[in-house]
Amino acid sequence: MMQENKDADALKNFEEALANCEKLVAEGNSEDKRLKALRISVRFNLACCHDKARRIGEASEILKSIIKEEPSYTDAYMRLAYLAQRRGDIKRAIEYIEQGKVNHLKDTNHSLPTKLYCMKGRLLTDVGNLHEAYKEYQKALELSNKRDSYARVGIANIHYLTSTFHRNNIEAQEAELRKSMQQYFSVLELDEMNTAGCLGVANVLSEYGKVTEAKEIFKVIETSETDPTIVKHALLNHAHLLMNDENNEYAINLYQAAHEKFPEDVTITLYLAKAHFKRKNYAECQEMTTRLLMQHPNDFRLKFNLALCLYNRANEIFSLTIRRVK
Repeated sequence: MMQENKDADALKNFEEALANCEKLVAEGNSEDKRLKALRISVRFNLACCHDKARRIGEASEILKSIIKEEPSYTDAYMRLAYLAQRRGDIKRAIEYIEQGKVNHLKDTNHSLPTKLYCMKGRLLTDVGNLHEAYKEYQKALELSNKRDSYARVGIANIHYLTSTFHRNNIEAQEAELRKSMQQYFSVLELDEMNTAGCLGVANVLSEYGKVTEAKEIFKVIETSETDPTIVKHALLNHAHLLMNDENNEYAINLYQAAHEKFPEDVTITLYLAKAHFKRKNYAECQEMTTRLLMQHPNDFRLKFNLALCLYNRANEIFSLTIRRVK
């Protein structure tokens, strides 16, 4: 409730600030460059507030109006790409990134931001197009004189993902893991507090069976003030390791923490439901799976999971010496 009030206050403040900017423009200050920059910044933050409140339409319209007025405003393209990614339209997300690149090339007063290449690399990685993703990250490194940490992490992640395809070929897997670890270490040499690099190191250690060391790194990331997405992956990967150790109760706590931070993430909810199932918490598993099925009524995976949960719950009830029928 407190967070909702803060978000509402932020929205109100940005709306008031924008109204003041518009008033100054109407009074004849339309050519003031500082005012123009401030007005765009306020509108961008207003769009972010709408996005946070899940008013996607309002956010998109503001961002598109910013691009129309200032075609080289990189953050607007990236935010539009992020919104498209969230609704599952990766193709449209990549189109926004490409538009951003083209408009920057037209503007000689701006250097092409590496973050456009990095975001496209991330999008391509998410859909499994690792070859093209690698090219985007390499371009970002070239533009940054090899100093873009995000690009290095992206390349390291690609090597790590590739290693998982070679689990039946130890030599090939080892080669990819070494490449990924070298990249993660190169990131930490530039910035020893880089949590993305630390997360990558922990993932590689877990592949080598260094589970205790990996867990310790995950714990540090979980309590750090960093990108929430990195915290999410630390929580999930830590929980996965605990599930392998049959420490299901602690794993449930970590999955629950991730679920509370990202309540709309279906994958996290599935992990949590599965952990409850393994713990024989069938009532909790049934509740979560039913809620997901209401959102995705045609998902056969969810239907199967719910059926399996109900079957095991019924067997548990019928095995009781005393049963109370409600």
